[in-house]
Amino acid sequence: MIAASSRADGLRRTLVLGGAGAAAGVGILVVASLLAVPLQEFAQLLAGALTSAVVDLGDGWIAWTVSPANSIGSLIVLSVKGIRLGRRRLASDQPSP
Repeated sequence: MIAASSRADGLRRTLVLGGAGAAAGVGILVVASLLAVPLQEFAQLLAGALTSAVVDLGDGWIAWTVSPANSIGSLIVLSVKGIRLGRRRLASDQPSP
């Protein structure tokens, strides 16, 4: 009698956990489908803003040469790298206590 009761409890627990997992999965899918379009539009807006040219250089060889560094995103990356490099240099110059 005890074995049958524990088996039934195990089955009930499995069904409850399975149902909770399925409900959570459906909830995640609903939230993801509701947020998919706004997140995609935001990503496209951000990509368009970060890839816009800082200076219009035309079609010459100079444009081809400096085009990787002629965007807002590359300027942000280069400035953050410069700040990190400066902080490391300043931190390494400090005497340790």
